[in-house]
Amino acid sequence: MNTLEIRLHEKKIYLQHFSKGVTWLGAVIKPYRVYIANRTKGKFFEKIELQNKLIRNQKPSLEEKEKFRAIMNAYLGIFSHYKTYKIRQSFLFNHLSIWWWNIVFVEGGLKKMVLK
Repeated sequence: MNTLEIRLHEKKIYLQHFSKGVTWLGAVIKPYRVYIANRTKGKFFEKIELQNKLIRNQKPSLEEKEKFRAIMNAYLGIFSHYKTYKIRQSFLFNHLSIWWWNIVFVEGGLKKMVLK
């Protein structure tokens, strides 16, 4: 059988030229290039700002430190699949609060955060 027998909702489809790319799993896939989506970068920046606000107001507990590490490693893991070294470097060293650097360090070419 060569048919899928699926129906597309006429108001829920949007056809565009393949050169505009497809956003999938936090990345934009184009015919000859794959790069990180702007939305993913924006959400990573929001998480960094939220964590900076947390550490400014109080000393984080061990549970909060672990949560911070998990969040950062999730984003760094996604970013590590694409050519994003300079983006990771900029976000971590220019936007992450200096107070976090007393608690964590980065290893593996900015791919993973570890608690001290």
